[in-house]
Amino acid sequence: MTMKAKGTPGAQRLATAREWCRDSDPLVRGRGLELAARLGRPGHDLIWAALEDRDAATRQAAIQLAAHKLPATRLLDGVAVEANSALRTACIDALKQKGPSAVPALRKGTVSEDPDVVLFTLQILGAMPEEEVAPILLEFISHPDLNIAQAAVESLGDLKCRRAVEPLLQLLEGELWLGFAAILSLGRIGDTRATLELLKLTGDESLGTTALEALGRIGDPSAVEPLCRELVREDRYPQRDSYLIAAGQCLEKAGAETPRLRDPEVAAALKGDPFRRYLRECLASDVPDLKASANRLVRAYGDESLYPGLVEHLDQPALAPGTVAFLGSLPESRGAETILRAATAHPRPGVRTAALWVLGLRSEPWGDALITAELEDPDPSVLAGAVRALARRQPPGTFEKVLPLLFHESEEVRTRALESLPYLARGADVELLGRLVDETEPGAKLLAYVEVSRRLDREPFTRRWLARIPGAPTEVLRGLLRALGEVTGPEVIARLRPLLDHPEPSIRTLAIECLAHPANAAEVGPGLRERLGTDRECAYYVVRALGRLRHREAAPDLIALHPKAAPLEKVAIIEALGAIGTPAAVRFLETELHGRDRERRRAAAAALAKHHREGRLPAFLKLARAEDWALRNTAAWALGELGSEDAVPVLKKLTSDPEEVVARTARSALEKLGS
Repeated sequence: MTMKAKGTPGAQRLATAREWCRDSDPLVRGRGLELAARLGRPGHDLIWAALEDRDAATRQAAIQLAAHKLPATRLLDGVAVEANSALRTACIDALKQKGPSAVPALRKGTVSEDPDVVLFTLQILGAMPEEEVAPILLEFISHPDLNIAQAAVESLGDLKCRRAVEPLLQLLEGELWLGFAAILSLGRIGDTRATLELLKLTGDESLGTTALEALGRIGDPSAVEPLCRELVREDRYPQRDSYLIAAGQCLEKAGAETPRLRDPEVAAALKGDPFRRYLRECLASDVPDLKASANRLVRAYGDESLYPGLVEHLDQPALAPGTVAFLGSLPESRGAETILRAATAHPRPGVRTAALWVLGLRSEPWGDALITAELEDPDPSVLAGAVRALARRQPPGTFEKVLPLLFHESEEVRTRALESLPYLARGADVELLGRLVDETEPGAKLLAYVEVSRRLDREPFTRRWLARIPGAPTEVLRGLLRALGEVTGPEVIARLRPLLDHPEPSIRTLAIECLAHPANAAEVGPGLRERLGTDRECAYYVVRALGRLRHREAAPDLIALHPKAAPLEKVAIIEALGAIGTPAAVRFLETELHGRDRERRRAAAAALAKHHREGRLPAFLKLARAEDWALRNTAAWALGELGSEDAVPVLKKLTSDPEEVVARTARSALEKLGS
C-alpha cells in the first residue's frame, strides 16, 4: 500500500483511495472505502464499484456506505440493471437501509415502465415506516400485473399494516394466488378482524391450510371453539393436524385466560375415545408444533387420562413452563400424586428434575417423601433439584439429610446444598447447630454452618465464631466474619484487630465492617484513621467505617484525602463527613453541593439534608429545580425537614414532578408543613 499521487491534497486522497480500493487485500479495500466515504461526492464512484466486491464483508460495508452517501435515485438506477443481479441486490439492500429519505425516489420507481423495477420498488417499500408508504402500497394491491399486486400485498404484511386489513380481505374472493398472498399477509399483520373470514376458508381445498396457518399467527381466542369443532371431525384428515396446530397457537396467545367452550357437544367430543387416541399420538409426535398444540389442548380441554402423557414434555424448553405450571396446580382429585410419582421415576433426568420443581410448588405431605427419595438420585442435576425443592417446602428433619451434600463431587449440588441450609435450618435444633460448629470440620462445612447462623439468632454462636478465628483458613475466616456482622465489646475488638493486617484484602475489609459499630469508636477509630491513604485496597471501607463510627477527629484527614481519592472513595468521604457533621465537614459538603459530578452532588445533598439549618433554605430551593431527579427528591425531603413556609410554593410545584418518587416526597413534605 503506497501513496504516489501528486497535486492537491483532495486529489492525493482520491488517488490513494482508488489505489487501496483496487488492492488484492480485502482489509486494504475496506480502508479505501473508509477514505472514499470521507471524500464526499468524488468518492461515490468507488463506493458504487464496491457494491460488487467479491469479499462479503467489503460488500456489506459498501452497502452501508451507499445507504448513507449515495443518492436514492442512483441506487434505484442500479435496481433497473437487469443484467447485473449482484449490483441489483446490493442496491435493493442499500435502499432498504436508507429508510424514509428514499421514499420520494421510490415513489418514482413505482411508475417505471419496467415491471421488474416496480416490483422491486414495492418490495423495498415493505422495509419503510408504515405511515410513509402504506398509501402507496395500497394503490397497487389490485394492479393488473399479478406479480406487482402480490409484491404490494406481501409488503403490507411485512409492515404489519392494520389499515390494510379490510382491503386485503376483499382480495380473498378474487384471483387464487393473490388470495394466497393476502392470507399470508393477514396472518403477519395479526389483526383479529380477519378471523371470521379466514375461518370460512379453512375447509377450502386450495387455501385452507394457509388460512389455518394465518389463524394460528393471529391467535384470536374466539377462533378456538370453531377450530375445535372442525378438529374433532375424523373426516378432516389430512388437514386435522393443521387445525390442531392453529387451535394450539390460539390457546397460547390466550395465555392464562383459557377460552370457555360454549358448545357442550364440542367439549364432549374433545374428551371422547376417537379424539383421545388422536391426541395421544400427537403428544408423542416428532413435529414440535403438533406436540406443543396437543399439550395445550390437553391442558385446556383434555381428558384426565391424557395428563400422564404431559410428563414427557417436562424437560422440553418450549413446553416445560406451561406443563410445570399446570401440574403444579393440578388438584389431587385429578391424579396429581400418581402423575408426579411417575415423573420422579422417569428415565430422563430432565423430567425428574422438572417434576421436583413441580413438587416444590405444591404442599401435600406426600410430596416430601417423593423429594427426599430423590436425594439418592445418581444424576447431579436431579439431586440439586431435590435440594432446591426441599428448601422451598422446608419439611422438618431435612437439615441433617442435606448436610452431607456439602461434600458432593458436583459443584452444582454443593452450591445448592449451601444455599438451602439457611432455609432448612429454621426447623433445626439450635443446640445441634452449635455442636456441629464446635466440632472440627472441614472449611466448607464450617462455612455452611456460618451461613446458617446468619438466618438465626447470632448470640448463641458469637463466642464459638470468635474462638475459631485464630488460625482459621481464609475461606473459613470469610464466613466467620460475615456471620459475626457488626459487633462490639473488648473481646471482639481483641480478636478482630489483628485481622486488620491480614494479607487478604477481603478479610481486612470484613474485619473493618465488623468493627464499625458506633460503640467501638473510641478504641477502633484512631487505628482506622491511621490507615487512611495507606491501605489502598480497603480505602473505601476504611472511609465508610469512620463515618459509621462518627469519628470527629477524622474529618480533617478525610477532607485532605478527598482530592486524590478514587471516584467511589470521594462519594464515601462525602457520606462519612455527613455522618460526622463537624462545622468543617458541613462547610466542605456545601462546596460539593455545587460541584459538577452528579454522584457527589447527590451524596452532598443527602448529607446536608440531615443537618437542618434555616440558612440552607436557598440552596435547597435551588436544588429543587435541578435536572437530576435524585437531587430534586433530596431537596423535597430537606425542605420538609427545614419547616419553612417559604418552601411551600416550590413543594407544591414538585407534587407534579414527572418522577413519581419526587412527587410523593413533595406531598409528604407538605403534610409535615401542614399545607
